[in-house]
Amino acid sequence: MAAKTTGVSIHAVCVISNHYHATVSDPDTKIAEFYTWLHKYVSKATNASLGRFENLWASEKTSVIALSEPEDILDKIVYTLVNPVQARLVAKGKKWPGVWLYKRSHSQTIERPDVYFVEDGSMPKQVKLNIEPPPQFQDMSDEEYEQLVSDKIEEKESEIRAEMESKGHSFMGIRAVMQQLPYSSPRTREKRFGINPKIAAKNKWLRIEAIQRHKEFQYEYRQAFKRWKEGDRDVIFPVGTYALRIHAGVKCQPG
Repeated sequence: MAAKTTGVSIHAVCVISNHYHATVSDPDTKIAEFYTWLHKYVSKATNASLGRFENLWASEKTSVIALSEPEDILDKIVYTLVNPVQARLVAKGKKWPGVWLYKRSHSQTIERPDVYFVEDGSMPKQVKLNIEPPPQFQDMSDEEYEQLVSDKIEEKESEIRAEMESKGHSFMGIRAVMQQLPYSSPRTREKRFGINPKIAAKNKWLRIEAIQRHKEFQYEYRQAFKRWKEGDRDVIFPVGTYALRIHAGVKCQPG
């Protein structure tokens, strides 16, 4: 429903025990609305199903990374789908018992949860979740695209399995995964204060260009915001301004 409401296209998604990854396109620049909608209703329905009221999601900002080229997009799709293997949960991502989607044939009709949502509310009883290739791969047939992703997944998973075997490590397995309690939490501490990338690009010059554009946006936004706070309601904010455009109606450059 979040995708349908905002126009965001879903290309790959994997939900594991305590987090999820998704690769999406945002043609209408509504990614913030997409995540707001998704996180709000997933947390409410999940908490209602477990009879709890605490925060479901971590308090940190959602990590959103802009991808520059088809190669970068493909890498993130593979990263998304290999996540259960990388986390040592199962030996093959396609055997993950949870959400694991990337093929057009993985599109499905989702039933409204029995918890939280009222029968006569605004939430429809069913909604179609469409999975489709990124627009950068539309010159390929579905079969060619899916085979490309499948080959890259197998290549990466083979590397992970070989590394684990060399170290004498084993996978948790589906049975042990399914026996985990929903109230459990990791015993190890998450590394803090590391790099939180906003851009991914293997091409050095595209990466530099994207970083420069981001810096220019930050500078232009700060200058416009300063003038707006001083009372200039005709100041023009740069393309990409979101919160003030939605909540305060500030003027923005076209684009």
